[in-house]
Amino acid sequence: MMWLVLGLTVGAIAGWFLRGFCSSDGQRVGVDVAASIEPAPSAPPAPAARPQTSAERDKLVDACVWAYESSPSRAVQRRMRHTLRDVGVTLLEPADGPFDPAYHEWVGGEEASAAAASGTVARTLRAGVLDGERLVRPAQVVVYTDAKARPDHRGAP
Repeated sequence: MMWLVLGLTVGAIAGWFLRGFCSSDGQRVGVDVAASIEPAPSAPPAPAARPQTSAERDKLVDACVWAYESSPSRAVQRRMRHTLRDVGVTLLEPADGPFDPAYHEWVGGEEASAAAASGTVARTLRAGVLDGERLVRPAQVVVYTDAKARPDHRGAP
């Protein structure tokens, strides 16, 4: 009996709420939901593009290079390398090539096992950065040397 009273009460309340959806002749009155929704305000206009300054570009390139060098993830490194390449920045990581003081900074020497290897890059400690034609930072390299050879005053073999 209690369930019957509860059911009738809930039905009466639901009917009272739904009475606005039916006309007097029992036909359902449609509600145009789309018409009742106000249009969203338009997005603010995009700011006018302004030319990027050299200092701003250098900061962005520096941040990307830092992310490349400090990330332990090879996927992140690969993504940063491709992103830099897409905007005209090349990472200089010489290996087994001749030392070039125009693009390399000598940070150490390592005795060459063969005379032919003297003066070539043994390994790169820090990648260089070339932005278009402009050298931003030379690659820091260790260079193979003869046991008798000493670097000159510029640090080149």
